[in-house]
Amino acid sequence: MSVRSVRRIFMSHPLVAFIFVVGVVQLLIVSYYANFEPERLLFEMTIAGAITVVAASPTIWYFQRQHKRLAALSRELVYLSTTDQMTGLLNRPSFLKEVEKLLDSVPSDRAAGAFAYIDADHFKQINDRYGHAVGDDTIRYIARHIRDAARPNDLCGRLGGEEFAMFLAGENNSGAGCIAEQLRRRIAQQVAFSDLEVREVSVSIGVAEHRPGQTAAEVIREADRNLYEAKNNGRNSVVVDYKSIRAA
Repeated sequence: MSVRSVRRIFMSHPLVAFIFVVGVVQLLIVSYYANFEPERLLFEMTIAGAITVVAASPTIWYFQRQHKRLAALSRELVYLSTTDQMTGLLNRPSFLKEVEKLLDSVPSDRAAGAFAYIDADHFKQINDRYGHAVGDDTIRYIARHIRDAARPNDLCGRLGGEEFAMFLAGENNSGAGCIAEQLRRRIAQQVAFSDLEVREVSVSIGVAEHRPGQTAAEVIREADRNLYEAKNNGRNSVVVDYKSIRAA
């Protein structure tokens, strides 16, 4: 084991370092007082152990506290680097990475699920009419519904601006289309509130089923094509393989 590995263990587990130090001290005492009477050896070991514990305890406590703080900071940095701060969904790089990881884990002769590309309708008009604060409210409103619609194994992300995506694990076009339509209805049938205005929000969704051997880029491209069709169909609709489930 290298010196760097030992140092890492001691820094990560201060109690291990403490036990090691106590053990070394006791071995030194034994080696020095081995020829003395047993009573003297026991006395010296007891005194040395007590001194070591008293002297080392504040240091151990400090390192344990620092280790917990570093672990919490590490978790926070991971969260910040993978999460869209406005919505709490995965950010674009992390979402795409997770989709690719999911597809790589599936045998090449099996489908992994379906991709849903989601876009807020008339988002620029919302920003222009009500301001960016209302636009941000709209983004959070849509994200909340996406998160509520997702199942435990689904992936949800904000790809940027008013664009979102879901990867519906294990679903085909039919099942994914139903989930997308339910999501569209929930968003469209409710009124989103903000401090400034009350307005209706809708989304267009393009769905594409992953086919065996297909890459993430390929299935996303098909979903984007279907999203374009949904926009052309008047928005507030879901399109699966050029077939509109609900036209506006």
